[in-house]
Parts: sequence; C-alpha cells; structure tokens
Amino acid sequence: MVEPNSTEIILEVLVQLLCKLQSDQLVVNCLEFLTSKMQQQCNYPRSLPVLSLIGRLLQEIPPLCHTLAIAFKPCLEFLCCGMSYPDNAVRSAIVYIFLHLYTCNRTDTPGKTAEPAGKVAMPASVNAQVAKSLLILLRTVEDTDVQLNTIGLLKSWFGDEALTNMLMTTTVEGSTFFTTIKKMLLSRQDVVQVASVQCLITLLASSRAPTYLSTLLEADVTEFLFEALATTNDLLLESIFCCLIIFADTEDFYTKCHVIYGIDSILRALDHAITHKHCMSSVQGLNLLSLILERQPQNLPMVNTPRTFTECLRLLQAGISHSHNQVSLASSRAFQQLLKRQHVPSPVPYDELLGVLGQLVSQLAILPAMNCIPGDTRKVHQHSKARSPQHTLHTQLAIKATATCLQATATLAMSCVDDPTANVTTFTAPKQDTASVSTLVAFALQLLQLCDKYYIPVVLKNQPYLSGAVAYVALADIFLLVHRLQLENLDKFCQKLS
Repeated sequence: MVEPNSTEIILEVLVQLLCKLQSDQLVVNCLEFLTSKMQQQCNYPRSLPVLSLIGRLLQEIPPLCHTLAIAFKPCLEFLCCGMSYPDNAVRSAIVYIFLHLYTCNRTDTPGKTAEPAGKVAMPASVNAQVAKSLLILLRTVEDTDVQLNTIGLLKSWFGDEALTNMLMTTTVEGSTFFTTIKKMLLSRQDVVQVASVQCLITLLASSRAPTYLSTLLEADVTEFLFEALATTNDLLLESIFCCLIIFADTEDFYTKCHVIYGIDSILRALDHAITHKHCMSSVQGLNLLSLILERQPQNLPMVNTPRTFTECLRLLQAGISHSHNQVSLASSRAFQQLLKRQHVPSPVPYDELLGVLGQLVSQLAILPAMNCIPGDTRKVHQHSKARSPQHTLHTQLAIKATATCLQATATLAMSCVDDPTANVTTFTAPKQDTASVSTLVAFALQLLQLCDKYYIPVVLKNQPYLSGAVAYVALADIFLLVHRLQLENLDKFCQKLS
C-alpha cells in the first residue's frame, strides 16, 4: 500500500511531467484513461488519488476544463453522485474539481482549435445535480475543508445569472438557498461565517442585485446577520457591516422594520470594534450607522428610547476621539445624521449633546495647519514648514466634518425653539429647581463659546486654503440661532469678530 506522503509526491511528479511535456493530446489521453478507470472501479475512496490528480491538472492546465465539460459528461455525472458520498476527503476533492470547472474561462482547448473566450459551458443536467448537491453539502457537512470548498463553488455560481436563478429556485428535502445561508451564518466557525457573508456580498454585487435584495429581505436573512454580529472576530464584523450597508441602501430595509430589530446588535458590535481599536470594522460600522440614520423614515423612529440615543452618543464620542483619522471622520458623519430631530428624544438632552460637540470641536486645536489647497501644491508657502498632503487633506476634511455637525446642531436647536416637548421644563414639576438643568438658551450660549474658543480660530488660520462655503455657513446658522433666541452675547461676539 502506498503511503499518503508518497501518493502526494507521485501526483505532483505526474502533474509537473504532463505540464513540461506540453502535449495537448497526451493530456487528453491521460484524462480519458483516468476517468475510464475511475468509472470502472466505481469506488470513490479508491479513486481519491485520481480525483486529486484531475483537480491538480485542471488547476495547472485550465483549458482542460472545457475538454472535461464537453466530452466527459458520464464522468461529470459520476462526480455529481460522489458529492453525496459519506467521505469528507472524497467530497472535498470532487467539489474542488467542480470549482475549477465553474471558475475557468474558456480559451484554448487541448487537441482542438481555439474557441471564443467565456465561461465553460456545463451540461444543464449536471448544473441541476450540482445545485442540489451544493445545498445538501452546505446544510449537512461539518468538515471545514469541505465547507470552504463548497462555499467557494457557491460563490462562483453567482457570477452567472442562469446558475444563480437555478440555485435560488432549487429545493432539496425542504431546504432552499435561503434556509441554507441562514444556517451557515449561525455557524460556530468564524471562517465559515466570514465566507458565507462574503458569498452574500458577491451575490448582491451582481447585475440582478435588486431582485435578490428583495428576496433575501423577505427571507429575513438580515436578522441572521444581526445575530452573527455577536462575535469578536474583526474580519467577520467588517464583512457583516459591509453586507448590511448594501441592505441598508434599499427602501425595503426600513419599511419592513429590519433595522429596528437589529439596531442594538449593531451598537454592541460597533462598541466592541471601537473599544478594541479595530480600525476597518469600526469605519464600516460607523458608515452603516450613518446610512441608517440618514435613510430611516421619519414615521418609523429607530432611536426611540433615551437609552439608545445615549448609547449612540457614547459610541460616537469614543469614535471622534479615536487615534485613526478614518474612524474619527466616520464618527463625525454619523453624529451629523444623529442630530436630526426625529432621532433626538424629548426632552432634548442638551448636556449630552454638548459633551460630544465639545470633543469634536476641541480636537480642531491639535490639527496641523494647512499650507496648500489639497490637490494643488502651487499655493504652498515657500518659508512655511512643509506638511504632507495627507495632513493637509485631513485638516480640511476635519474642519468640514465639524462644520456640518455644527450646522446640523444649529438646525436641531432652531427646530426646538417652537417645540414645547424639547424643553426639559415642560416635564418638570412647578416647584422643582431647574437651575442646574440645561436649557436651549444655555445650550446656544455654550455652542457659541465653543465656536469662539476652537472653531473660529482654526477656520481663520486655514481660511486661504479652505474650499467651499460650509465652514462659514455653519457659523451663519449659529448666529441666526442666537439672534432668534435674542441673546445679549451676540453683539459682544460680533464686535469681537470685527
């Protein structure tokens, strides 16, 4: 009996020998001999070395895939039957063969003339059998190697519209693609979950994504993505956030209340990512939160409790103070969306808002000064200390992000002027002392002081290089707010500016 290591060496020698001889006819003859012997034996375990050799030949000689697809249909059907054989090594080897068959582009075929480029055309009956076997394997197999190979094969199908439609409409023993993908999302193996989520992303990036999005939402796949967020795996978190961003960009995601079910899971996962300094998963999580806050319909409140709102503020404040610029900017964008009146509870927690605003605005003081317009080095001061383009760009982005947040804050405060529910005194007993309670007037004054201390000096220092008017529009909106509240401090402030 040949030892396993010896078998590996023999197979490798055969593959290298066939490649070096560069004889198309020899390769085809070899394939005919191997498949004939394999079918005569009709014993999958004994045929395992042959299966491994075929897989390696397809990997090293891609044109051989087309030959196998058009001239060896009985062999393909034999392989289809083997996908359900109760041996993980056999199933993994067969799935690996099909993975090459479905991912290979047709070019030159050994022993035949060149054909137009394109995917290898598999027989329809084989496609149908593979679709059923895929669902069965994904539902039943626990072996990681078989699972990953099968998920890779599944992913390759999503590049073909006809194969995808076949898979979506296939039912085996009560299992469908949707029940199968939900089971995979709840796997205890992170690598399987990551592969499953990336498979979904591939599906949603296809040309028929809108149709698939609607179907996946109806199958409640997003709820299982929310459940899978209960992980400490950084790559899995980032993958799920990216996948949910695609869902969150559709109207059905909100009208069917999927986000209301998952907001707590999103916040918990985001908390983990920010706390453990996972940069990319933090950025994607913040982008997801920002998109949800932007698109959530006003008649379907998402941040419907003071606890949820406070948790959002806490996470965004931590994100704003993050050492990585991308996380800080993504947090600022999410904070801007959170400042919409529909997301803010009543009475408005002015003190908590000021805590985040103070963190955001005060960080401007540590930004490096700009010495050119980003993308235009002609205005660099010859005698100024050189700054990298990245620093200059970040300073501009940070100023703009802060300006949009200040503008959103002014808009929120303006909407609270004539809103009795926004004022904390509306909910205070007549004899209760309210001196320590932050009011809209006190909020506006402190907002003005923050601008005076941090924002305006930074804007004036970088004024020659700032593009756009958003930095100045934010100030104008705050002045309008102060004027609306008829604060005496406005005159003094204007005199100081002049």
